[in-house]
Amino acid sequence: MVRRSLLLPLLAPLVLLAACGQQRVGMPGGGGSGDGGFQQRAAAVARAWRLHPPDHDWAHGFVPLQSLTLPPVQGFPDVATRQAFQAGLFRLKGTLPDTPQTGSVQFPDGSRLRVPVVGARTAYRLMDRGGATCDGPTTPPPARDSRPAAPSGGVVPTGLGPCTALTVTGARLATAPLRTSRGVATVPVWLFTVERLSGPVGQVAVSPDAVSQVPQPPALPPLPAGSRLAAAQDLTGVGGESLRFRVGVSPCDRDVRARVLEADGVVVVGASVTRSNDGSPCPAIMMLDPVRVTLAAPLGGRLVVDVATGRPLALNPAAQTG
Repeated sequence: MVRRSLLLPLLAPLVLLAACGQQRVGMPGGGGSGDGGFQQRAAAVARAWRLHPPDHDWAHGFVPLQSLTLPPVQGFPDVATRQAFQAGLFRLKGTLPDTPQTGSVQFPDGSRLRVPVVGARTAYRLMDRGGATCDGPTTPPPARDSRPAAPSGGVVPTGLGPCTALTVTGARLATAPLRTSRGVATVPVWLFTVERLSGPVGQVAVSPDAVSQVPQPPALPPLPAGSRLAAAQDLTGVGGESLRFRVGVSPCDRDVRARVLEADGVVVVGASVTRSNDGSPCPAIMMLDPVRVTLAAPLGGRLVVDVATGRPLALNPAAQTG
């Protein structure tokens, strides 16, 4: 059966602003009114996942729990290149080999899974979302990207700022660590040399046919009107007992407190907030607020899910803010 990797939604209904600054340190939901109802909701989410366990692939297949496009370890020299990476804007200078191969994914317990490996050209196509439109007059990209075709020079003015593409000049096959449902595995990746970056950009080389999708969340009732809970949007860092993620808040929310509940096989995260009640209108803007919680034990292969939707959260290290 052909399986497709889960693509995380990009929160299109609202304008997103990345909130910088010191990360707030979270705490377990303590129950009662002080946690905004987190404990009760998180317990219901964990209970729903126990009744809706992951399938066979979760324990025996290749289920990535982070983006398959990997940022350079050294980071980005400026905001423009970071945004180009996050938007998937690449352009190719020269040619790339495209001979399929076979390889393996090695899991922390020592087991290996044989997988088909795509060529560099196919891997490039998997990570590129329209960078050629930043290179000169071309057919406009799909409507979902809302970017017009660019004039020559590699920059196009838009309502969201200039369009900058990252230029790929070569590739080599290697391996890299990747968070999966079976722990941090060593996987085959194509490492792309990119102009202006001091380190390569990686794209997992496992064929999409061999990538199993993250299980869909169980059915949950929506949060009640006036809820004081903020939904978790993505993970930005996992290390030891530390878990970093971003929550969606409005400009009128204050006293944002990260919350966590640990259960068998699942970790539920989110935040409680204090809503403004002065009667003044609040701008319809969602801001991404970085927060952090400390777990009782290393995360391992446990699933991290959002308290509002029950949606599994993937690791997005390129979204780290400072």
